[in-house]
Amino acid sequence: MATQSEIPGLKQIYEETDADGKTRFVFEIDDDRSDEFFARFGLQPGDEAGFEALVIEAINNFVKGGSK
Repeated sequence: MATQSEIPGLKQIYEETDADGKTRFVFEIDDDRSDEFFARFGLQPGDEAGFEALVIEAINNFVKGGSK
């Protein structure tokens, strides 16, 4: 059953494993709504590096059991 994302433009998040056994998370974003997606996080359209930094910070905060 599909659910509607609360983040505009986000279609899905899935996990991929490459040939070396490394895992990565893929954020599938609707091309027509990518500006809305990045704006939701206070980023400029297409700022993939900024989004990556936010995701890493969120994971680190989750692992530490809290937020800043």
